Amino acid sequence: FFSKIKNIGGRSSEVVALPNGGKLVVHYFTILFEYFKGINHFQVIQDKLNNLILNLVVNDKYKKEDEKSIIKELKKVTNNQVKIKLNYLDEIKKTSSGKRRIIISEI
Repeated sequence: FFSKIKNIGGRSSEVVALPNGGKLVVHYFTILFEYFKGINHFQVIQDKLNNLILNLVVNDKYKKEDEKSIIKELKKVTNNQVKIKLNYLDEIKKTSSGKRRIIISEI
């Protein structure tokens, strides 16, 4: 039965590809940012294989140490092969379906 299944499609746009061939799925980011009580919303944009832009909507619990911790964790998990830029926004726009896209892959 299972030998007939050729491919299982999914939301490949909810994956960050890494230069070493690895991948970070959307759940990695949701778990990571769950630990930071100062972040209300986040969005990850991959515009190049070795570049991530993190859009963050923060509150008054957010500390400068949080930024350092986020960058350190992402550098570790990407083997220091990915540039990471943090943008602080007032809001992250919702799509027409009323949801925020967590990962946007432009590659």
